[in-house]
Amino acid sequence: MRAEAPTGLRFRVALGLIRAIRFVVPGDVRARWATEWRAEIWYRARRGASLRPTLAAIPHAASLRWQHRSPDAMLQDLRYALRQIRKAPGMSALIIVTMAVGIGANSLVYSVLTSTVLHPLPFDDADRIVYLWRQHPTNTWWMSPAITDVTQWREQVDNLERIATLRARTHSVTGLDEPFLVNGAQISAGLLRFVGAEPQLGRGFAAGESEENKVVIVSHRFWRGRLGGDEGIIGQTLRLDGQPHTVIGVMRASFKMASPFTLTQVWTPLTETEDIRGINAIAWLKPGATIEQVNDEMRALAANSGAAEDEWLGQARPPTAFLRAEYTRTIWSLQGAVAIVLLIATANVVNLLLARGSTRQQEMAVRAAIGGSRGRLARQLLTESTLLTIIGGGIGLAIASAGIETLDRLRPEELDALGTLRLDSSAVLTTVAVTLFAGLIAGLLPALQGVDGNLQAQMAALSGRSSESAARRRARSSLVVVEVALSTVLVVTAALLIGSFLHLQAVDPGFEADDLLTMRVGLSEAKRQSAAENEALWRQITQNVETALGGRARAITLSVGLPPQTGIEFGQLILDDGPLDRDLPGVTAATSVGPEYFDALQI
Repeated sequence: MRAEAPTGLRFRVALGLIRAIRFVVPGDVRARWATEWRAEIWYRARRGASLRPTLAAIPHAASLRWQHRSPDAMLQDLRYALRQIRKAPGMSALIIVTMAVGIGANSLVYSVLTSTVLHPLPFDDADRIVYLWRQHPTNTWWMSPAITDVTQWREQVDNLERIATLRARTHSVTGLDEPFLVNGAQISAGLLRFVGAEPQLGRGFAAGESEENKVVIVSHRFWRGRLGGDEGIIGQTLRLDGQPHTVIGVMRASFKMASPFTLTQVWTPLTETEDIRGINAIAWLKPGATIEQVNDEMRALAANSGAAEDEWLGQARPPTAFLRAEYTRTIWSLQGAVAIVLLIATANVVNLLLARGSTRQQEMAVRAAIGGSRGRLARQLLTESTLLTIIGGGIGLAIASAGIETLDRLRPEELDALGTLRLDSSAVLTTVAVTLFAGLIAGLLPALQGVDGNLQAQMAALSGRSSESAARRRARSSLVVVEVALSTVLVVTAALLIGSFLHLQAVDPGFEADDLLTMRVGLSEAKRQSAAENEALWRQITQNVETALGGRARAITLSVGLPPQTGIEFGQLILDDGPLDRDLPGVTAATSVGPEYFDALQI
């Protein structure tokens, strides 16, 4: 009894895929290849199995073509494709520019995505790097650990291979053209070695070097921008916080390290003493270990040491945990938007190739009449579309590379913590894959339409009485519908984003922002003295600002941080009339402000 043939959309799509790509297979094995794959699809459909493995037909067909390739035929196809490009320079330029814009935009945004969200640390074994913090058990607040915590974790957390420490610093640099502030960090001696970073000039920190040695390593950006790219900078003096430091190294341009909130420009040695505060701990997981296993060990360690219920507990967090959610959502939204742009660009290219194919019906008919096989003609058309897309992809990759450099140079300091923007190997490989895929997709439908095998249409083309076929018209109309639908989605999304932006611009920040001037004042640790002397210094600064403004200021005040994102300190919340309600947080955030803070902001 003959089995009933399978039906269903997935079955028909799978058969259509085989029919579409069979022309890639060499002619002497094409019939057998198609029969075997149809049987495979039929067998899977009858058993209700997934048809997804049939996608393997694509690389299988490509491998057969490669095995049966003829170098002379491939070169002939390539030379003919180049002649066709020169024959229609306007159409070819339009296709190349269209694909360059779509592929370039995708490569640029994908590079930002990988650099900031997917793989934010360009270091050796970056997938095993975690930050170690202390978190309050009743809320999501976290704070830096103490040296005693780090020492305990090194000795007793088995799933951690090694731990390095760093401490964010803001240095005042003097002795150059003008004084300025620079973000820096103190790092333990082995940190650069752990991440596999080697200086471009000079050396790294040696074991045993401490703050007393007064040595400094500068970033490539700082070296080029502030020190003029002096090749003889090693051994020279750089004054940080009024103290002379000897420059011992210049890092490579590819090395950038966040602390993890700001991009650091200079590094000095860190001496791990018990009284040091504000350190960050960077750890490497052992091969095969997970963050959850480390956190379980830390919780067990706290429980065994008799930690109180509301005590801050150690926790490992991935580097991406320090990205603000709005940044991540924005980058993913941009990636989705440029993906739609690429789809629209591909649809446009397909339409252009279909329009161009309608003018080449006589050529295809002549070539078919003198013995050209359908597979040979389809391969030629695919070669032309893929070559155009590859040229566009190369230009798009150059656009993305220039765009990355521009974005990295122009982005504000507030976005330094997002990570190092770079066009890495994964972005390049993704661009190559997208380029080849777009070229095949853009050329597949025109190739199939160009070799539809209709002998009557071919003879009509030879006699000059042909017109555009109904199938070709339907294909072009369908593409127009797809383009309009995708464009509508893109326009609506852009309108929503613009509306959200305008809404945010109109949000009341809670204080009077008009005519509000702010400035950042940095006081180096070397000059910090007693509380009374510091208070006198701030009073003098306030008086100098008031004199400079000529009495035109409604109020002048000081605060830790600038509104609305002020610096915070954690303190225990205690109620005078009884025990603390467990529904309230056990700690609260506070900031220090001057006496005229509320008058200045008109709160």
